[in-house]
Amino acid sequence: MKAILIHSGSEKEMFPINKMKPKCLLTIGPNNKTIIQDQLDYLVYFGIKKVLVYVEQFPMESVTALMALSDKYKKVSLSFIHDNGIFGSGGAILNAIDTEFLDKDEDFIVLENNYLFYENLGKLVDKHKKLITAVVKPVKMASGVFIRLGKFGMVKKVERAEDSSGYLNMGQYIINGGIYEYIKSTHTPCSLPLDIINAVKTRTQVTVSHKNQFDCSSFDKYFEYFCGLCSELT
Repeated sequence: MKAILIHSGSEKEMFPINKMKPKCLLTIGPNNKTIIQDQLDYLVYFGIKKVLVYVEQFPMESVTALMALSDKYKKVSLSFIHDNGIFGSGGAILNAIDTEFLDKDEDFIVLENNYLFYENLGKLVDKHKKLITAVVKPVKMASGVFIRLGKFGMVKKVERAEDSSGYLNMGQYIINGGIYEYIKSTHTPCSLPLDIINAVKTRTQVTVSHKNQFDCSSFDKYFEYFCGLCSELT
């Protein structure tokens, strides 16, 4: 199975820190591992051999730093697409299929970078029966994209909400290439959860995760984490 990592350099929620470098190049943990290295290590652990790194609106020095990861991850075939526009996660999937990184009939993994956690990929793949499998986490109070469920665990709608409770979208998916035609018919830019899943609700299933996650969805969350880490080290 192949994977796509989707990263944007224009996330307003990360201002002002993303003026210095894109979020995926921020470090986490005491060993100074970057967010994208954390994602790649996770994929390597589960035997993923081919990864497409899709980036939007990155300065060229950051793109160069990302491409240097090919020297570190010898066991993975890394491909890169750099877009100057803002086409969203839907645009990333279109690019992956149009450039023949993916076939229109194969399943693949998509990871966004608002949350980092370690759901078992093998189990996710085994459970994947529909067009999209999305990972969610039950929360009592949070801000972000929520997948609202109706009867029998069916997806009712996807919406962005502030200080809400329910099933928070974790930005980890197993997707079938058949989604291509749905994305092609949508106006770009389009968001995988907000636009695409809302369009194919009956063909989407969710997996509920109870894993601990690192929330890097905003500058405040990242700064809160970084201050906590510094206090632990002193």
